[in-house]
Amino acid sequence: MERVLKPSIGYAFDGHLIPEIIARSWRGEIESRSKDPEHCPGLLDTFSPGGKYPGKGDVWRNPALGETLASIAKTIDAYMKRIGAFLSYEDLASHEGAWIDPVSTNYRGWDIWELPPNGQGIAALQILNILEGYDLADIGFGSTKHQHAFIEAKKLAYEDRAKFYADPDFSDTPVEMLISKDYAAEKRGLIDPQKASPSYCPVVLERGDTVYLCSADSSGMMVSLIQSNFIGVGSGVCIPELGFGFQNRGASFNFQSGHANEYARGKRPFHTIIPAFVTEGGKPLMAFGVMGGSAASRARPSYRQSEGFRHEFTGGGRCPASESCPFLAAIWIARQDD
Repeated sequence: MERVLKPSIGYAFDGHLIPEIIARSWRGEIESRSKDPEHCPGLLDTFSPGGKYPGKGDVWRNPALGETLASIAKTIDAYMKRIGAFLSYEDLASHEGAWIDPVSTNYRGWDIWELPPNGQGIAALQILNILEGYDLADIGFGSTKHQHAFIEAKKLAYEDRAKFYADPDFSDTPVEMLISKDYAAEKRGLIDPQKASPSYCPVVLERGDTVYLCSADSSGMMVSLIQSNFIGVGSGVCIPELGFGFQNRGASFNFQSGHANEYARGKRPFHTIIPAFVTEGGKPLMAFGVMGGSAASRARPSYRQSEGFRHEFTGGGRCPASESCPFLAAIWIARQDD
């Protein structure tokens, strides 16, 4: 652990240059959050000490973060009690990473693999299942009919996303049914080819601030990795003595009584991050994923070739919100059929 953390500790004590895009976002977050400081305890002391935040080319140091790692859990627990938050020492001590079996659907000969809820990855599978009933190559990429089919398929999948996607430890999400071909055919039958339906309205909308990367090698090993602080500086709850802030994925909880994604202690919220894989004939073909947020979003696939892998950025364009990630992923996969 000492070896793994050494670079991060070095950056915290010695500092690092702030690039233009980070400086701009940093300024926007501080200016916005400082209007409501009681809901962002510790934020200004952590990320704007002395009322100043770094600009482009400035060196940012965070020695408090460098001192944090040895005593992190108990310090967090005491701070959360002081500000009346729900996160506790027990939550941190009992947390374990989980190995999750992915789920898949076959789209025109490709097996698309996604993580099941509490994430939204299966929305991409639902969209693709619906689209499989259309001759997209004949319709023409980017045509009115093509866009209509995609948008209506997205609405149908997101209706289910808003209702069912939640922590499977707390609710029985019908994943097998949702990604089945029969269910897709039933949903496809609801689409009117002549007009958009006004009745498919998702109720869970998010923004995001996410980093996605993927990698592959000639042996067939693929990595699809995603990390998200959700929105800018996250929750805005910071511990100045420790030098960092907390993410706010909990913002995606629902407070409707009885809802599958209703807030509960120890429960994981619905989230929007979707690392994924594609296989062909049981062999690795591609690692891909889509980052969320209002920044330009790109599907980032890594392909298998006979002489190894080539890496490439493809697809995407501007993405209005992280809720579009499954849609963007489905567009990229379906487009390959052309």
